[in-house]
Amino acid sequence: MAPFIPTQLTCALGTLRFAALSPEQLDDINTLEHSSSQHPWSRTHLQSSLLNSHRGVGLFFQQQLIAHAFVSLASVEAELLLITVAKKHQGQGLGRLLLSTLIEQLSGHAEEFFLEVRPSNQAAVALYESLGFNQLGVRKGYYPGAKGGEDAWVYGLSILGH
Repeated sequence: MAPFIPTQLTCALGTLRFAALSPEQLDDINTLEHSSSQHPWSRTHLQSSLLNSHRGVGLFFQQQLIAHAFVSLASVEAELLLITVAKKHQGQGLGRLLLSTLIEQLSGHAEEFFLEVRPSNQAAVALYESLGFNQLGVRKGYYPGAKGGEDAWVYGLSILGH
């Protein structure tokens, strides 16, 4: 699995720390997820991901977790399972910074990076496409929705040579 290396990053907020997440941070991860996501993962799901084969990474500002992502890596394929930015920091480029750092650190450990997104999440679709992800297909009715299932758009990015 990709050895995510702690890194200092600079953005409009100031200096951020990119680092792997640990089970000891579950309370902070859960709080961020449930206060900022329209479709949050359960605490149990977050804990299971931290304890099993998924890797969690976060962006920290002054020791506070302000964004996180979970990634699965199998053979030469990586999959973004979840990305969440604190509600008060959304729209400030932190999702782009986190995802760009993930892509950079996955280079050499994976050849392809996949993700699924709700078509209704226009900000995420725009972010992924601006980073070079291409739509590969559709999973009909994949996500539960108020009016039945919502499709998932499947995106992929070749990260060879990044």
